[in-house]
Amino acid sequence: MGSYQLIYSFKNLSFSFLLIFFVACGPEPEIITPDISANNSVLVINEGNYTWQNSEISLINTENKHILNNVFAQINNEKLGDVAQSAFVTKKYIYLIVNNSGRIAKLDRETLTKIDELSGFISPRYMVSDGNLAYISDLYAAKISVINLHDFSLMKTIPAPKSSEALLLLNNELYISNWSGGNAVFVYNLDLEVYTDTIKLAAEPESMVLDKDNHIWVLCSGGFLHTDFPALFQVSNQSKQILQEFTFSSKDFSTKALRINSACDTLYFLHAAVYRMDIYEQALPSEPFIAVEGGRVFYGLDIDTDNSIWLSDAGNFVEASEIFHFSPQGIKLESYLAGVNAVHFYRF
Repeated sequence: MGSYQLIYSFKNLSFSFLLIFFVACGPEPEIITPDISANNSVLVINEGNYTWQNSEISLINTENKHILNNVFAQINNEKLGDVAQSAFVTKKYIYLIVNNSGRIAKLDRETLTKIDELSGFISPRYMVSDGNLAYISDLYAAKISVINLHDFSLMKTIPAPKSSEALLLLNNELYISNWSGGNAVFVYNLDLEVYTDTIKLAAEPESMVLDKDNHIWVLCSGGFLHTDFPALFQVSNQSKQILQEFTFSSKDFSTKALRINSACDTLYFLHAAVYRMDIYEQALPSEPFIAVEGGRVFYGLDIDTDNSIWLSDAGNFVEASEIFHFSPQGIKLESYLAGVNAVHFYRF
């Protein structure tokens, strides 16, 4: 399983809570008490809308096929905040990075109760960690925030190009994608505390993964306004040179969400539809692995530990997202309704 996949295997999670639906002038409220035990659930990050304070998390039980929405508010009796961007998971805790609220909520992994939070960030995006320290990218701040995970405190900051997005840790080097308005990945040596390399790529490097040969793949979106052609790069972690470059033939589609399977030998990404590509292929795939149908807007993509696929359709971006679960062969298994703009999925 790749260290930098966004799907994590959560074990020993066992709790239950009540979700009560009130229907005016209807029957008695229905009470659903899910059995959330080890490895049978998926955590969904619902981004919400900018300034609407409607970000949330959902839980999908993959055994009984139930979904619970508004989980954070029900457990913690408070709103999660404005634009939930991503999550980071350790053995004991879940860290929810809430972008426009400028905060990170620390949850107990077994109960999802909030036990702490850290605020004062400008626009936090993603987190990676070596087990002791965590590094946080930021959309608007020209810095990487460094957090001590033992006492959950801000330890220091690392000057960085504005803005930073995807992060990757390898051999005590921190790879930082210079996203909005940028075109490079910067390499920061954590031992020397200096930048050692700048890898020039294409417009707006958006996501990164590590393959089984320890090469780094970077997907560049082509820019928010689709001004440039999207491109996919394979980079050597030793020489920092580009090994392969694949340029997409169209600027017209949203290109994002580069993911990799558990064997770290197959790439997945969104280019309107879902595409799949072996790391040894010499060209971009010509046909989608999962096609777009019926005007759908694929928004979030993650690969599960069993190589099944989680995919969200954001619809009109203000109502419930539709979630699809596909088999590793691309066969649709189930669908669910989650929160607004579901963007990431994490296995429990």
